Amino acid sequence: MFNNYLVDVNEYLALESSLQDFFFGIVKHESPVDCPYYNTTFSNGKPFMDGDPIFSAQKKNNGEVIKVVLDEDIDSIGEFDNEVDGFPIHVIVANISALESIKEKIIFWYEGGRSV
Repeated sequence: MFNNYLVDVNEYLALESSLQDFFFGIVKHESPVDCPYYNTTFSNGKPFMDGDPIFSAQKKNNGEVIKVVLDEDIDSIGEFDNEVDGFPIHVIVANISALESIKEKIIFWYEGGRSV
C-alpha cells in the first residue's frame, strides 16, 4: 500500500499519518502521549523522507519513548532498547512489508509490554 513512500512525498506523509491515526485510535485518555515525539521535518517544513523515524511517541506518565525506523535494506524486523536523555527508548527497525507487525509491537509497547 505504501511501497513508494521513499520517492512520493504524498505517500510518505500518508504513511506517517496512517501510523499516527492508528496509534491515537489505541491511546487511552488516562495515559496521554506526545506523538510524534521526534521532529521529522527540516526547518522549511519539508519531510526528511528517510523513514528514520517514520513514527515516534513518548508516554507522558513515565517518559518512555518508541521509535519506528523503516529500512528497506533489511529483511526481518528487529528491536532493541536504549536510553536517550535519561529516558528509555524502544526502537523497532523493519521494512514496509512488516507494517502490520510494527503496529502490533506499537500496541504492545503502549500497553506496557517489552518485546526484546
